[in-house]
Amino acid sequence: MGATGFLYESIKDELKWAGLRKKYYVNFLSSIGTLKVLTDEEYAKRKVEEVNMETEHLVNTLINVFGSGE
Repeated sequence: MGATGFLYESIKDELKWAGLRKKYYVNFLSSIGTLKVLTDEEYAKRKVEEVNMETEHLVNTLINVFGSGE
């Protein structure tokens, strides 16, 4: 298992211990990790892409990650 596999398994373990569903949170947490290691230039580029995201897409993404609250 390489570094990526180790990080993936670590995220899954943490979610399991916290009682959260891995299926919904692994990708979200991996995305946060990706953003933390970007250079300032790359972060600014991705930030612009995310700011320009359509509202409907953003809402659907958040509902998929966190649920609708119902």
